[in-house]
Amino acid sequence: MFVRALLAWAIAATLIPQSIEQLTDKSTHVVRAKVVAQRSAREKGPAGIYTRTTLQVLETLKGPAAEELVVRQAGGTIGTETVELIGDAKLHEGEKVLAFLDCRWADHCTVIGLAQGKFHLEADASGRLAARRDFSKTAFVGEPLSGAAQPYA
Repeated sequence: MFVRALLAWAIAATLIPQSIEQLTDKSTHVVRAKVVAQRSAREKGPAGIYTRTTLQVLETLKGPAAEELVVRQAGGTIGTETVELIGDAKLHEGEKVLAFLDCRWADHCTVIGLAQGKFHLEADASGRLAARRDFSKTAFVGEPLSGAAQPYA
């Protein structure tokens, strides 16, 4: 399998930590959503391969309401070729997420702050929603952020 990393020289992406307030300010949309579909294809741009993920919006916290939003991310797999943007948010079909998005384009949105802009949502042992982030392959300048599960109200 051929794997090409967009930040191939780095073991981890280095990010400047962003607070929830900063992510919200930079977002046109903040949504609680379910990942319902993903498709990788060759598209113009430095990555060459991009993945478009369809989100079924369950709740809109910021921005105009929409039933679905499409998130475009650099990277994906076509056949035996994989491109990865290290430090980017990982979205998985069936997953419920809290996403901070920039939806200024007519046909897609992008995740704000790479991995910082996506929370995985799941019920904890008591049935309450908990939010966590995946910061694998991610380093931070200054104070690191925690990806540990936190209550989501």
